[in-house]
Amino acid sequence: MALDSVAKALDFYDELINNIQNIPFRPYSYRKRLNSNDENLRELIFKGYTIPFLLMKKITKLFCLVFLIKIFGIS
Repeated sequence: MALDSVAKALDFYDELINNIQNIPFRPYSYRKRLNSNDENLRELIFKGYTIPFLLMKKITKLFCLVFLIKIFGIS
């Protein structure tokens, strides 16, 4: 994607961040992880990508941020 267009890559990134930031507002509306019996393990499906996350009350937002930092190498 980044090879096609920097603008497209930035748009993708901005949309992904926006979707992740919205998780705390409706955390149980996301699909439960298929290979888990844990109700708190969920998945955000975004443009064909699956982003797993764990609901942990007040730290859901922090977990998502840490996940992004690890995946995208954000510093």
